[in-house]
Amino acid sequence: MSIIVYEDLIIGKTYDLGSHTLNHKSMINYAERFDPQPIHIDEIHAKNSIYKGIIASGWYTASIWMRLACDGLLLDLQSMGSPGVEHLKWLHPVRSGDTLRASLVIVNKRTSNSRPKLGIVTTSGNLTNQHQEIVFSLQSSVFVKRK
Repeated sequence: MSIIVYEDLIIGKTYDLGSHTLNHKSMINYAERFDPQPIHIDEIHAKNSIYKGIIASGWYTASIWMRLACDGLLLDLQSMGSPGVEHLKWLHPVRSGDTLRASLVIVNKRTSNSRPKLGIVTTSGNLTNQHQEIVFSLQSSVFVKRK
């Protein structure tokens, strides 16, 4: 149930969005369907690449981020969609067995000039692996209903 509105969001607040452990089969299944580059699906090619083995598609990693963001915050937020992502980076390869933890920080917020019943909230998010390396980051905005 969506209960969090624009006024409830505080600049600087960090949300722990939970974690997800990747498995080989789901990584390969995603890549075969949506990103069939050899580094994501071909063991021999991947072993001979700079990654020395299969790595998750960056888009699979982004999908994991989105799922954790939904479960950890967005499904409770009076979200009206997003105008887009300003920055998205894949900083380290993600592999089968990695456990990724998601976090999100409220960076900025303002009332929409064209739709005053909405606020525009800018967020910064990360996925961090079990070695405390940030493997994925993004900055995006979301439209949120105001009281």
